[in-house]
Amino acid sequence: MIQFRALKAMALALTAAALMAGPAAADSVTYTLDQDACTGGCGVSMSLSGGTVTLNEVSPYQVDIIVTLAQGVKFVNTGAGDSLAFNMTPGANIQLGAPANVFQYSSDGSDWSNNDKFVAAGSPKGFQNGGYGYGVDYTDGNGASKAIGGGLKVSVISQTAISIANFVANGIGMLFSVDVIGTTGKTGNIGAKTTSVINNGGGGGGTAVPEPMSMLLLGPAAFGLAALRRRRRV
Repeated sequence: MIQFRALKAMALALTAAALMAGPAAADSVTYTLDQDACTGGCGVSMSLSGGTVTLNEVSPYQVDIIVTLAQGVKFVNTGAGDSLAFNMTPGANIQLGAPANVFQYSSDGSDWSNNDKFVAAGSPKGFQNGGYGYGVDYTDGNGASKAIGGGLKVSVISQTAISIANFVANGIGMLFSVDVIGTTGKTGNIGAKTTSVINNGGGGGGTAVPEPMSMLLLGPAAFGLAALRRRRRV
């Protein structure tokens, strides 16, 4: 009887711990590029996105940024801004890994073979010149005739721990800015705000993920409790 009560109490305690633990931290967040600052308009709106920006936590010291442009929208070097401009919490000491082309829209879906079209920007600029701390620029030629579609991947690397929470809006509320030519043939910057989030991998409205250790501990306790109940009935 004492053993049964002790095991029952442990199972109840572990159940409470599992419930209190809540969801695991988010490791991926996606924003839509739904802000349009192109002169004459790039054809981007909250209902017609120019693409997405995804943040992926790779490790405690690395977060990858993946920009995926909508079909018909392309990176361009017009001087209006960088191919990617963003801001981080004050004091963040980061470096940008070599930017890599992710893919290009083509009939065979093949990857770009050339990965040197983008470089870290020395003086980041973007949407309404809103004060950006970091940027990546497209260097394969100026003007709309040199525009290129597809995606861009940039690794943000730090010697101290960083996370998605370190990416913050600048003074005009912009998280990300991208220099493009839109479906209208106009060029300029499109962007994403904090309210442009469309998928959160675990927090702030995302799907809750049970904390794994509590669930692992709960399983054996529940199994043992069931076994003792069967033994008492025999």
